Parts: sequence; structure tokens; C-alpha cells
Amino acid sequence: MANDVENIDFNKINTEEVEKLLRTDLDIGLKEAEIADRRKEYGFNEVPEKKPNPILRFATKFWGLTPWMLEFTVILEWMLGKYLGRSGVFPWWK
Repeated sequence: MANDVENIDFNKINTEEVEKLLRTDLDIGLKEAEIADRRKEYGFNEVPEKKPNPILRFATKFWGLTPWMLEFTVILEWMLGKYLGRSGVFPWWK
């Protein structure tokens, strides 16, 4: 069945054709035996959850307007010779 219906656009065919392709009845549904057979053949109707890569997730924190402004400010302060110790935040740090 999977090979028969993989490339079909179900939005373009009528309900009766869909019922025939999927071997079901919309009024009755599937019998328990048919459900068990399809679960054996195709598995559960689940989408596996993708876990995000922690390194990429961390790297995305530095991508965007606010991080770019902060990075630009740090580079500009470094180029102008204004370091954190001279700003008054940490007066003992030179």
C-alpha cells in the first residue's frame, strides 16, 4: 500500500477514491485485526522527535540583531582602546 499512495496528491482526488486506495471505509473505520496488521507493517502513526544539536543551539544565541550589536560594540571598544577596566565598572582592573 505504501508504494501505491506515496506520490498521490490526496487533495486532487475525491473521497471515494481515497477510501479505495487506503482500503478503508469512512463510515465503519478499520477493524481491530486490520489495525494490528497495519501497525506491524507500517508501525505507529508517529513522527520521530529530532533533538537539536546542543552546539548549534548554543551558536544560534549569537545570531541575530541584538548579539550583532553587542559584538560590534565590543569590537568598537577594543579598536578605540576603551577596555572594560577603564569604563568605571571595574576601576581596579587595568
